Amino acid sequence: MSNAAIEDFDLDDVEVKSGPNAFKVEKDKKYRVGFPLLKENGRIRIQKVDYYQYSPSEDEYFSFRKPADEELCKQIEAKGAELRSHFVTALLVYRTNSEGKMLTPVDWDIQPVKLNGKKVANLKEINAEWDLATIDVSLSSSNPSFQEHTYTPLRDAIWRAAKDSPILAKLDLKEPITEAVKAAAEARAKEMADAIAYERSDAWIREKLGILSPEEQKAVAQAGKVADFEELDENDL
Repeated sequence: MSNAAIEDFDLDDVEVKSGPNAFKVEKDKKYRVGFPLLKENGRIRIQKVDYYQYSPSEDEYFSFRKPADEELCKQIEAKGAELRSHFVTALLVYRTNSEGKMLTPVDWDIQPVKLNGKKVANLKEINAEWDLATIDVSLSSSNPSFQEHTYTPLRDAIWRAAKDSPILAKLDLKEPITEAVKAAAEARAKEMADAIAYERSDAWIREKLGILSPEEQKAVAQAGKVADFEELDENDL
C-alpha cells in the first residue's frame, strides 16, 4: 500500500482554513439586526461574489470563487461547473429573546449574511423610505429551511445612539457602541466573501477538476507532434 498521500504533523502545526459562519435565522425566532458596514457616502456596502459550483457526482459538490483567468473559466465551464452569484454584507446581530426584545447586559456580534436577489430587493424597498444605515430592523422567517427573510423597520439604530441618547440609559450602556461596531464590521468585511465561497488557487482548481495546466497542455501537444513524426513513413518525407 502506498503512503504517498499520508503525512505526519504535530497537532499544533496543522492549519485548517475555516471561514466565518454565515448568519442563519432559526424557526420561531425574531432578531434585532443592523447594517453597519458603510461606504464613504454613508450608504450600506455589500459585496457581489461570483463563484462556481461543481458536482463531480450526484452525492458530492463543492464551490470556489471565480478565478481571474478567463481561459481557465472557460475550461471550468466546459467541465460542467455552474457559475453563480450571491451578495454578502456584515450584519449586526443583537442579543435578544425569542421575540426580538433586547436583553441586558447588551451584547452583539457581527456575522456575514448571504443575500440573494429577493432579499436585496426587499432591503432596497425599505431603504428607499427609511435609510437602513440609520435604523435597526426586526428580522424573522416564515420558511427557515430556505432562509427566507422578513424585514420590519424599527425606529432607531441602537448601535448609532449618541452618548446623550436615552437609549443608552434604558439599556444600561455607559458609552456608545458606534465605533466598536463599525470597526468590527470593517474587520468582518475582509473575510465575509468566504461565507459564500473560498478563493482557490488556479493550481487547486485544475487539480480538483482534472484540468491540465498550460505547461502540461504544451507538453501533451509536443508529445503528440513527436508521436506523429515517429509514425511517418519514409515515403511521407
